[in-house]
Amino acid sequence: MIDIPTKFGALIIAVASAAAAQSSMALTAEPIQVRMSDGSKLDTELDTLTVPELRGLPGGRQIPLRFVRLRSTAANPGHPIVYLAGGPGSSGISDLQGPRGAMLQRLRSVADVIVLDQRGTGKSNSIPACQPSETLDPMKLTEGEIMGYMHRQFGRCLTLWRDAGVDPRGYTLAESARDLEGIRLALGAPKLDLLGISYGPQLGMAYIKLFPNKTGRAVFASGRGLDQTVRMPAELDAFLTRVGGPKLVPLMRRVHARLDAHPATVTITSDKAPGPVTMRFDSFPIRYVASFFFMNDAAGAERLPELYRKMDAGDYSAFAEVIYARCLDPRQGRFTAYRGMGEIMDLSSNWSRERRRRWLAQNASSALGDAHNFPMPQGLGIDATLDIPPNLKVPLKSNVPALFISGTHDGRLPLESQAVTMRGFRHGQQIVVERGGHNIFEQSKEVQDAVVRFLRDGTVATHRIAVR
Repeated sequence: MIDIPTKFGALIIAVASAAAAQSSMALTAEPIQVRMSDGSKLDTELDTLTVPELRGLPGGRQIPLRFVRLRSTAANPGHPIVYLAGGPGSSGISDLQGPRGAMLQRLRSVADVIVLDQRGTGKSNSIPACQPSETLDPMKLTEGEIMGYMHRQFGRCLTLWRDAGVDPRGYTLAESARDLEGIRLALGAPKLDLLGISYGPQLGMAYIKLFPNKTGRAVFASGRGLDQTVRMPAELDAFLTRVGGPKLVPLMRRVHARLDAHPATVTITSDKAPGPVTMRFDSFPIRYVASFFFMNDAAGAERLPELYRKMDAGDYSAFAEVIYARCLDPRQGRFTAYRGMGEIMDLSSNWSRERRRRWLAQNASSALGDAHNFPMPQGLGIDATLDIPPNLKVPLKSNVPALFISGTHDGRLPLESQAVTMRGFRHGQQIVVERGGHNIFEQSKEVQDAVVRFLRDGTVATHRIAVR
């Protein structure tokens, strides 16, 4: 491994001790070869920064924070660009190896690109795996049974992790934001530029909130704001009406009400099962699957009216297959597997009192109810120690030049939600992508061009982009 020169190490340690009570800020680097999605191999470097798992806890555990550093090709590089992956829980380095890799490499023409695996993810994960101790019965897929299972199993995982030395209080927006400041100090950079998608913008905004003068520019795509871990039901209903027509929301409510009164029993076959599987479910798994697997893009959202008409006629097969394949797998199912960082980050990103009041007022009559936000708010109360500072629950006001990229067919974080976040940025600009979905970066070269341009010189060529 290659140590950063001593003069930088001394500066880093001195500043960090005063600002964050960190015991070590030594940055090390080693060569790494990354296999890209096109089969090519990228020779670059993997940097490691050791940080406290929970700052301010004397003698607490130290954890590794790792990132791939793509060195800039520019004659005069700008501020380092830190890529913040979504989830929460996704690996930035894995994103580099996927369809976003080409865009991240293009950004080398602007500055060094820091492709971060956030604490608890990918190469920065030091949370032991937690296997379920019981199976979620496919014949008991009602909201009450699913919530009971989640509370038992996630509570068990928290105990397992604590016994292994993990402090769950370290996996919060505040601690992750302080990681970004640690990276800035370790790199000796006056500021960072931020590039985030989905959950990534929430982390980016936490950094701007806690360190208001340390961000140059920011690009936030398909992003949730500081107080938007739980999305507002009225905004989701507005999205469904906009993309599915005025009859869709009443149709969904009717199907859900019928399932809650009389749960459906469906038998399916799946390549993930040794034979036919019979399931019995109420509306919760349907609402969850609609939220997470049919509202990501135009193709999925535009199928919803027909799928709900079929369910209204008694045919639940399409949804049942997704429930089994994506929600019940004991290794990675959304209802049955808990990795740690993602769940803790959501549950610790607790909502403000005012947002909770408005959410409760809207929820009862909404199409999706609380399923769109799982495991929030269902998991609140599992561990009362999981929370974030009050200053991260109030609206953000910032002078940071920021570009918001929003897809018209992103039902995970719809235009209606992102418009609220933009209000806090005095120098915010927006690009609306017609028929754009949640994973917006890989949908259009024009979107990638806009990202590179804004991070290079802060300008926007167009405020509207169309994708097929």
